[in-house]
Amino acid sequence: MRKPRLLSCLAALALLAAGIAPGKAFAEEEAAFFKVPVGLSYASTYWWRGVELNGKGSGVLWPSAGLVLGDTGLSFLVAAGLNADYLYAGTAGDREAKRPYHEFDYGASFAKDLGDIVSFNIGVLYVSYPFYDDADPAATNPSFIDGTLGLGLKTVLNPRVDFYYDYYVKENADKTPRDEDYYVKLSLAQEFAKTVDSAFTVSAWVGYYNNAYLDAKGWSDAGARLGFLKDFGGTVFAAGLYYARSLDSDFWQEYDPDEDGRGRMKNHVWADFSVSRTL
Repeated sequence: MRKPRLLSCLAALALLAAGIAPGKAFAEEEAAFFKVPVGLSYASTYWWRGVELNGKGSGVLWPSAGLVLGDTGLSFLVAAGLNADYLYAGTAGDREAKRPYHEFDYGASFAKDLGDIVSFNIGVLYVSYPFYDDADPAATNPSFIDGTLGLGLKTVLNPRVDFYYDYYVKENADKTPRDEDYYVKLSLAQEFAKTVDSAFTVSAWVGYYNNAYLDAKGWSDAGARLGFLKDFGGTVFAAGLYYARSLDSDFWQEYDPDEDGRGRMKNHVWADFSVSRTL
């Protein structure tokens, strides 16, 4: 079973906490070379490239901490993705069954503006699952290394493309090649009603996913997000409301809410909330 990460949101959270969010706090901390953003976010489902990864409506809690090196563009991030079902479990047996869904992420990234209109970023992330074999001692370790490359234009609708490449620590039981997974995401985003310490954002995306590890391939997902952030003296609160659709049939998960017949999960709605600050 594969249970990857939410790096994009966490990286954005770290950048917001480091001073990109508007407000007086940024001006006061601009001279500091070492910035340590910390954050806590909750998503009501774990969305991952066209699927609700931990199951329908299974939320995930993300504590995170980072290190930003002045204006060099270099940053580092550690985060934990904690399955909310584990936190709500009422018995030791239930907790043991849910613990393999926990993940721990360790990443580094470099971001730079190329002139006045192009933004560039590159990064690497190690996604680990220390409890992956709790339920099945013979399970294959699903941990992987994720490389990212992104280019964006700072213009109307801010179009950008992000490329992700996954390399698994182990092949799965079917000997599926561990170095053929990649995901390409095309997105647009636009801020509006922006003030000195708050902003709304509307964004949309479409993604193509070649998941050799799980034998799934195609246009995996398309969706939209309405986001809001507010800076209270350096503490940034953010929230987002999402709608997404799983496109290719390879990414339609089975879902049986009434236990009287199988359905297919194609449409998805969820929300996330976060708070972050630079120490």
